[in-house]
Amino acid sequence: MTLTTSDWIGISGAAATIVAALIAWFVSAWSTKKSLTTQTLGYRMNLSPLLAMDRVPGGKASLKIEFNGEQLVEPMLLSIDIINLGNRAIEQPPIVVEAVGATYVIPIYIEDTPPGYEDLWELKRTDAEQCAIHLEHINPGQVVKARFFLDEVPKQMPVFKCPMKDVKVTEVKSLEVGPLASALLEVISPATASAVKVLLK
Repeated sequence: MTLTTSDWIGISGAAATIVAALIAWFVSAWSTKKSLTTQTLGYRMNLSPLLAMDRVPGGKASLKIEFNGEQLVEPMLLSIDIINLGNRAIEQPPIVVEAVGATYVIPIYIEDTPPGYEDLWELKRTDAEQCAIHLEHINPGQVVKARFFLDEVPKQMPVFKCPMKDVKVTEVKSLEVGPLASALLEVISPATASAVKVLLK
């Protein structure tokens, strides 16, 4: 069967209509998703020794390290990065970091605090094995870099808690983002793209 010019015009018109409908659907779906409020708090924890005790002459028995009057037998640095991965500010999240067992958790400082946030973000010890991370608020894309000492090598990683209504808490693992995915994130969600860049450092 041979198609006439009018047939081809009709087919082209139908195809154009379908493509336009698909584009409209994708735009509508993206706009709807963007308009939905999401509150997601991501966190990443890393634990590293301050010293290689096996290389210290005499071992830990010959070394005495104190911080604010507390002895650190096998000092460990606990780094916790907290990221707002949603599209809405989260106000006063009840964040707690707690050791499993009798390991002491000692607050040190918040790294790279943005100007004006010095009194809004704070680390506070609530128990020998527990610390609270007080945040007046954390905006989309903002990252809080909390640093703590542990007095010994823990049997397992401390626990990160944030029991808050309508807030999803997720542990962020190592990320690998290609150039194309990074460019798409910049367009779709600049706040998330900013947070991902921090995590990739």
